[in-house]
Amino acid sequence: MAFSLDVFQVIFFVLLLGIGSEIALYLWCYQSSSFKSINESIVKLSRKANALKGTPQYYKQRQNKKNDRFEAGLKKEANKELAVLKVKQSIVAAVGAIGMYWVLTSLYLDRVVAKLPFDAHWTVAKIAHRGLTLPKANDCAVAFIYVLCQTGIRMNLQNFLMWGPSRAMQDMSSWQQVADEAK
Repeated sequence: MAFSLDVFQVIFFVLLLGIGSEIALYLWCYQSSSFKSINESIVKLSRKANALKGTPQYYKQRQNKKNDRFEAGLKKEANKELAVLKVKQSIVAAVGAIGMYWVLTSLYLDRVVAKLPFDAHWTVAKIAHRGLTLPKANDCAVAFIYVLCQTGIRMNLQNFLMWGPSRAMQDMSSWQQVADEAK
């Protein structure tokens, strides 16, 4: 079998999908006024929580219960709004990923896209041979390459572009878990 550029085409398509979905997320989610207000409130709450970590213990005990309830209410409200944002992100990512998977599997139907440099274990081989009829031990179909590239490229692209939620916003879900465990 001659050298094939199919694997590079798949990687290119996945890169285009990642860029397209990130642009869609940027325009649809990250530029909305609700996202900006959630982000600002979460950053303020995280700064306040970090400041309270450094205060003496006797001051923490004297804090007003009313202020604690107010902060807990703000955190819950921000978490609800954050959940809506995560649903939007999931919808955009899922529609793009399913659409691209459908396009790639129809373009490369029953074609060996790459050759693995080893004989794959039977669990990996089932994934790598998906969509191939009578595959050899080291053949690799488009589905396997697509999944590998999708997970690797998308996360790195999100980190590189830095359009998404701030670090404080990403840690918000862990805040809620800690607050629930404390009760």
